[in-house]
Amino acid sequence: MAKEIPHIAIRVEDIKSELTRNGANVEAVRNQVELAIRRCGFTIDPLSKVRMSVKVSGLSQEGSGYSGIVLIHVWIGERVRGELVLIEGWSEGMTISGPSGGAAPQIRDVISHLLDQFCNEYLKAREEVHKGAKGG
Repeated sequence: MAKEIPHIAIRVEDIKSELTRNGANVEAVRNQVELAIRRCGFTIDPLSKVRMSVKVSGLSQEGSGYSGIVLIHVWIGERVRGELVLIEGWSEGMTISGPSGGAAPQIRDVISHLLDQFCNEYLKAREEVHKGAKGG
């Protein structure tokens, strides 16, 4: 992934109603992810062989709040012996929980942390690949 032009397709899965009732919003998550990925140097391309999946799921804690998880996976599609396979390039997740109505800021913070981690690791790998290609 670090050797090629940085294009990526992004898919934000629907957020469970338990979290949307607690303030989460699919469009806000999608906008946050796309902005962070562009800042990292990627072009958003729905036809890219590199795909990022963002999943936020959770449960209501019977009127006392919510709990859940944010998962981000990056997959690379490659042809192997004529068949398309997905290779996991990066994956990370974090759990969330909090009082009723407080899911949105926590989800934003967790996504920000995970995307920072992804971008830092990607940029480090890209630098090493380019350094190796130059013979230095």
